[in-house]
Amino acid sequence: MVEGETNPELLAVYSQLCDKKNKDNKNKLLVSAAEKFQQIGKNDKAIQIVNYLETQNIQSNELTDVKFLAGIGLARSEEHTSELQS
Repeated sequence: MVEGETNPELLAVYSQLCDKKNKDNKNKLLVSAAEKFQQIGKNDKAIQIVNYLETQNIQSNELTDVKFLAGIGLARSEEHTSELQS
């Protein structure tokens, strides 16, 4: 999921995710990754992580916020694409 990404904060989160010492914090780190993806405008990737965490029955206020904001970002991008095609 981070292939081709250059955001240092996002790469740092994924580096922590790959570190076996952090396996107990995996879900928290995934929420952080989703937040970062949303903040840098990669809403599709943010939603993928949110959907994965929801399938694992993980819920948090931060996850809800990311889902909401990423959904708005995707809707705006769809709206913009539709306007350009008209």
